Amino acid sequence: MPKMTMSQALELVSGPRWAIRNMTRALNMARWQNTPEDELRLQAGIYVLRNWTKYLEAREAERTKRA
Repeated sequence: MPKMTMSQALELVSGPRWAIRNMTRALNMARWQNTPEDELRLQAGIYVLRNWTKYLEAREAERTKRA
């Protein structure tokens, strides 16, 4: 699987840390049932949790860009 970037991760997941953590745990429980889209969301969730500060900065940049 190619390396995930923050912009790709932002398109797939958003929300507070607890919600992303819960989503990642749920998707990781029964991986054989995951669709390809679920696998992408799982990878994005893992990436965001490991790079939380960068995620917050990128999310804030998105908000200021919209305003």
